[in-house]
Order: sequence, then structure tokens, then C-alpha cells
Amino acid sequence: MNSHILIPKVILKHFALQGGSLFYYDIKSGEVKRGYAATLNTQKGYYSSEVEKFLSANIESPMGKIIGILQKAYNDLFKTNKVEMTFYAQNIKALKNYMYSLITRSPVMVEQVATNLIFREWFTEQNIRDMSFYDGYNIAVKEDFLNQFGLTFRFSEVGNEFAMPMRGCCTYLYGQTECYFIPLTSHIAALFYNGKDIYPNIAIESEERVNRLNDMSLEQQINSGFGFIASPNKQIIEKLLERYKDNAADEK
Repeated sequence: MNSHILIPKVILKHFALQGGSLFYYDIKSGEVKRGYAATLNTQKGYYSSEVEKFLSANIESPMGKIIGILQKAYNDLFKTNKVEMTFYAQNIKALKNYMYSLITRSPVMVEQVATNLIFREWFTEQNIRDMSFYDGYNIAVKEDFLNQFGLTFRFSEVGNEFAMPMRGCCTYLYGQTECYFIPLTSHIAALFYNGKDIYPNIAIESEERVNRLNDMSLEQQINSGFGFIASPNKQIIEKLLERYKDNAADEK
């Protein structure tokens, strides 16, 4: 079975063109490539079938329903200039669980677990990845650090799109407010925030702000040393890289 290593297909397909193809910048090769939501970020046997079933039931299915709710709200906003959306406690919990899964599915987390594992030679690579996810995820859900955060959503206009880093989010400070920005589609993102500097209602981000969020996503993904940043729009990726190179030149 081919497993998505970090970003599930239910999310990644919303950063693809009709037919499932997308463009992405490969961090290791330094090249812009074309791929598919069904196969990008996958590896055969990366997780066991038990973990795959758990992810499908507890992360992917709930996130599919959440995106359906948000997509309707997005469409209504641009048709009627109003948003009427019912978002239940179980939806908030599912979004938090998705964020916890991003942290605990990270290759960085797997590497740390493998490094500190006693009698590592007794375990297969798949065993280690399964343990890294299960143990880390259960601890994250139990500790629930996002319980201290508020939740809102950010939309972008057509032609002004969020990019998707393999990390699944970018983090930053807005004033004194800690933020976790989580793209869910190329036009819809969740925003967990801890502080008083964030406008709590749903907002449409300006082109300048979308660019800044994409810039942070790319920079943090590059700093991680692995993965990709993806978009259905090749120009988004190319402009991202141009800004990154310009900023790097200015800092020299």
C-alpha cells in the first residue's frame, strides 16, 4: 500500500488541477516539477495497514467533511457577501487532531524517535514510523496545547492562492499573538491563534498578505531540509522562488 507520508490526499487534492496534477518545488533537488496529488509525498509501506486505517477514520474522513463545510461558506461569501456556517465542537476537535497529526507524522519526528530508540535493530523502519506517529499523536491529543488557542479562517480570492508546504502549516508571531496557519485548500486556511492581535472573524486576505504567508511557508519548508511546496498554479511557485531569491540577495 502506498502511504502519504505527511499531507493526506484529502488535503493535497485541493491544491491540484482537475485531473489531480499539481506543480511543486522539490526542496532537495531545487527543481520545479509536475506531480499528482495521489502519488506526491507517498512511499510504499511507509505505514502499516493499521495506521492507515486509523488515519483514514480519525483524520482524513473528518477533514473531508470540514472542507465541505468551509467550501460552501467560501462559495456563499463570494456569491452573497455573507457567511453562514455552523461549526461544531467536533469539527474544531478534528482540525486540532489534523494539526497534531502533522506534527507527529513529520520525518523530523520519526528521525528523533529512531535516534533515541533503545534496541533499534529489533524494529523495522515501518515499526518505527508507526510508533512515532501513534505515541506522539496520543501524547499531543492528551496534552492538547491548541486548547489555549482561538480558531478562525482565512480565505483568498481566485487567482490569489495559498501554497501548500509539506509541513502542512506555517507558524509566526503577529504582534504578540502566536499563530498556526494551516492551508486546507488553495483558497481556504484555518488559523489557530493565541493572543489578542488577530481579528477573530473570517476574513479575505489581501494579495500582499497571501504572498507573505506563502513566503513564510516556503522559507520554513526550506529550513526543514526536506519536502516540497505545492500549488495548482505554476506561476505561484515561480514567483515564490523569485521573492525568496531576491530576499536572500538583499540579506547578503
